[in-house]
Amino acid sequence: KKKEIILLTNEQAKKVLAEAKKISIQRWLQTLIALNTGLRIDGVISMMKSDIHWQDNEIKRIVKGGKEVIIPLTKELRDGLIYYFNKTNYHSRCVFPKSDDFSRPMTTSSIKWVKSIAKRIGVENWEKFRFHDFRHYFATEFLRRTGDIKALQDILGHEDLETTSIYLHILGKHKKDAMKRFEEAGYA
Repeated sequence: KKKEIILLTNEQAKKVLAEAKKISIQRWLQTLIALNTGLRIDGVISMMKSDIHWQDNEIKRIVKGGKEVIIPLTKELRDGLIYYFNKTNYHSRCVFPKSDDFSRPMTTSSIKWVKSIAKRIGVENWEKFRFHDFRHYFATEFLRRTGDIKALQDILGHEDLETTSIYLHILGKHKKDAMKRFEEAGYA
């Protein structure tokens, strides 16, 4: 059974970042990475400092299926990473080390905070919201802003363009929903 996709608006994405920062700088950066790269939760929290290639302005990660993805850094993410490393100064090769063992990355067991943020900012169906919905946000926004489905396929690490094409469908539904809201508002 396919899980429901909860698509954030740009305004909600900004609010999610602000709320995540209230929890911790780690949650904020995890959210920032997901919203700017489309990486899955395991790709975010197991990130190593060596995955960040500053000179090439990109992140290189091995993702689901053992495939390497190369994701260019946005200015917002680059600045966020610099801010995070300046504030945290962890002596670890992990971007997000476990609190009791800095040599190992944290695990996915502690992501309940995502639902609580979704509830706080008023996301519809917040109880079904998942970290993975940040990936859907990124992919849909990337496609909406660039129209480049091939680049999106490479960034997400999809073997098959058909897998990436789900975001074309989401965009189509998103436009229909927006048009319905426009129509319901009438002539003000």
